[in-house]
Amino acid sequence: MLLKIFQRCIEMQNHIAMSCRVCPRGCFLEATKEAGEDWAIVGNDCERGPVFMRSQLAESQPGEDDSDIGGQPIA
Repeated sequence: MLLKIFQRCIEMQNHIAMSCRVCPRGCFLEATKEAGEDWAIVGNDCERGPVFMRSQLAESQPGEDDSDIGGQPIA
């Protein structure tokens, strides 16, 4: 739960960082977003890293059900 809150706080600053869990390499991925642009993802050693990060970003977009963090949006 705390990790989810931390990731959402970072997301509000248009920057997310996490370890990839797709393969044993565990690359440290970073995604940044400028106004009106798509996420730029760096840090991957293989092509699966950006796919994983984009799936994580899609799951954590604003407007999702925040019941796992008490149902309160983070401002």
